[in-house]
Amino acid sequence: EKLAGSRVQTRWAITGSLASNFIAPVAAPSMAIVYSDVPDEIVETLELLPADSGANVILAQPYDDAAYTRRWKLDGVSFVSVAQLAADCLTGVGRMPAEGKALVEWMQTNEVRWQAPDFAASPNPLGSK
Repeated sequence: EKLAGSRVQTRWAITGSLASNFIAPVAAPSMAIVYSDVPDEIVETLELLPADSGANVILAQPYDDAAYTRRWKLDGVSFVSVAQLAADCLTGVGRMPAEGKALVEWMQTNEVRWQAPDFAASPNPLGSK
């Protein structure tokens, strides 16, 4: 909510457990992963503090535009595409691979809700919210 209501100038998108929980919930998310071109801007906006262990927010600077391709929004919050989300969860840590598996199962039975009809589309897997 803080990010959605902010004036952050950098691109950003949520991935991982926090995002997958909206589509195919497995368990309550305990960590947020945010892609950002300028992570320091996200740190400042969210007033994050560094942590050596027990971090509940991870900032990731993507090496290309794939993290932002076909983003979708819910209440002003930007999320990675469902395909990117599945890849991130399946290769994540802790329970993220299980969340990724549940997401892939959802994807198999809900293709029309996440597949894009063309390269410019950004389908919202939750419908028109």
